[in-house]
Amino acid sequence: MKRVPMYQVIARQLIQELKQGRYQPGMQLPSEQDICLQFAVSRITARHALDMLESQGLIKKVKGKGSLVCSPVQPDSAALPAPGPPADQIKARPPRLIGVIVPDYSEYFGLETIHAIEDSCQKQGFYCVIQRSHGSMAAEETAISSLKALGVAGFIIMPVNGEYYNPKLIHLFLDHFPVVIIDRQIRGFNAPYIGTDNVAATKQLMDHLFVLGHRKIALVAPPTAHTSSLEERQQAYQDAFWDHQLMTRPSWFFTEMCSPLPNLSFQDYVKSDLSHLKEFLLQHPEITAVFASEHLVAQLVLQAAAAAGLRVPQDLSVAFFDAPDVLARSGNYTYIRQDQQAIGAEAVRQLLLCINRSRPPEASSALLIPGQLMIGRSTAAPRRPAPAGGAG
Repeated sequence: MKRVPMYQVIARQLIQELKQGRYQPGMQLPSEQDICLQFAVSRITARHALDMLESQGLIKKVKGKGSLVCSPVQPDSAALPAPGPPADQIKARPPRLIGVIVPDYSEYFGLETIHAIEDSCQKQGFYCVIQRSHGSMAAEETAISSLKALGVAGFIIMPVNGEYYNPKLIHLFLDHFPVVIIDRQIRGFNAPYIGTDNVAATKQLMDHLFVLGHRKIALVAPPTAHTSSLEERQQAYQDAFWDHQLMTRPSWFFTEMCSPLPNLSFQDYVKSDLSHLKEFLLQHPEITAVFASEHLVAQLVLQAAAAAGLRVPQDLSVAFFDAPDVLARSGNYTYIRQDQQAIGAEAVRQLLLCINRSRPPEASSALLIPGQLMIGRSTAAPRRPAPAGGAG
């Protein structure tokens, strides 16, 4: 039996979204480039999918404007022909699609994970269908519904931040639908979780700063918003002081960053964040180092430090999680490298165990992948090291 080509899978999903009213007449469908990123396919595959919709009279390609919706799609109309095996054979065949839902991904974090998931799925004869929630729980719910309707065999999900869990996600757990969670742990439910060992990695980074002689180290991060990875890093930062018989101060916490949050506009908040960060650094001249929760936060710290007249690392050492390859290779930064490829590949392996019923639901557990400390030129010994054994 032949597999359904990927361009047909994409075309069927776009038609499903048209049926659900996501795109109204006159609206623009995702571009070929957007489809390439979302489904991890080539531009030729994306173009072929859009050509199929145009041949059905559902869209019209307009130069300079992209693919525009021509007319409303009724729920029972516009079904694509199913070449290959008869329809009853297709229904009897196990689904070969994996749904992947993430808030977003970029060169800073997530892109390597997506590539690893796509490669691992392909090796196992599966296609992955990628949806971005952009940090919105409503968009995450819609993605779960649409992908489940598409016939995915299971999900790999990086949940959105929030005080409450997505009800549709909880229903997947309760129904024992195959799901693997990555990066942000959902506590209280028996679902496999794959992520970085944030506690060990943070302590490794903090130990490096302590060995250099730093004692007054600030934490800069967005609000944890009940995000397990941020909570773990913040707690490990505090525990590291206790491990070294030191005390941290509440005034060294700057956890009101807004621009890195996925559901907010970076440009709308970056100016405010930079202003407040500069003020924070000037108000606390005793601080000799900053632990930033992630790369985007670290970049703002570096800009704020420059605006405050502080040199890195002479006046202020800066260390953080993640760095895109182009910056990591420069050797300019001290950071924790998360093994995104291992996370992505292991997520697929665990999900296939669930799909094949090789893993009973009650056996689900967390698998923590070690992070790697990369030492660069953004950290150095403070100009006046604090006396050993005291916070100073």
